[in-house]
Amino acid sequence: YVARTPGNFLVGMGRSKTPVITDEEGRPLFGEGYEFEYGRVDLVREGEDGAVLTMGPMVYRAVKAWEMLKQRGVEVKILNVPCPVDLDRDALKEAAGTGLVVTYEDHHIDTGLGASVALALAEEGLSPKFVRMGIRSYGGSGKPDELFSSQGLSPEDLVRVVLESLELRRPY
Repeated sequence: YVARTPGNFLVGMGRSKTPVITDEEGRPLFGEGYEFEYGRVDLVREGEDGAVLTMGPMVYRAVKAWEMLKQRGVEVKILNVPCPVDLDRDALKEAAGTGLVVTYEDHHIDTGLGASVALALAEEGLSPKFVRMGIRSYGGSGKPDELFSSQGLSPEDLVRVVLESLELRRPY
């Protein structure tokens, strides 16, 4: 997409290795036949109990949390949001329709995906239970999993937040 489209783009990449995201049958989700479309949200996992909006290295962690939640009988949508500045409003409305929207990111919660989603929810007049999970303060150096855990961003943390939020979810 970036190579054949005129304009300026940011392709952000970290240094840590992340597993290939697969569908439920183990096939690469972004493999053969996948074509990136600017602004489009990718459905990574199905679910009706809530929606987790995420991106980048957090997607595979969200999938791990989805697997843990499914074992408990809870199924949430996992949505990859590759374009947080130009949000797919239809996908956002669908996510809000579940009654619970959680943003799960490795960016600061006040300036990242959570902030963009909060603004879009307000502009659309949507009021699901909404939780932002992300970096709250900048820390030190270390292995990625340790750093994510120190910020409350492990898959287990996401499971806890979803379960707690579902108990408190608004009935409308």
